[in-house]
Amino acid sequence: MRLDLVQFLTSITGISSITAVSLLAVKKYDLAATIFTALTIGAVGALWERYSRKSGAPLDLRAFRDKRLLDQEETEFVITHSPYPLLALFAYFLAKKRA
Repeated sequence: MRLDLVQFLTSITGISSITAVSLLAVKKYDLAATIFTALTIGAVGALWERYSRKSGAPLDLRAFRDKRLLDQEETEFVITHSPYPLLALFAYFLAKKRA
């Protein structure tokens, strides 16, 4: 568990998450929303690549047409990255409220 946390915190996603949360703390909501949105888009792209790899080629739409189920790793990926769109919306609305 500790090794997983260290690996996450030293990854680009972990560093970006820490940066965005720090920006929320200092009330730079627009920048935090931008980073959380970028993390969300990156997570969707990574999940699409992982999921579509099952159909034989990365980024192939046939995996979606065949309606294959997510495996355990993909499900964990979705669960771990699900807060990013919510945090992006939260930061966006705080920025709009402040403006």
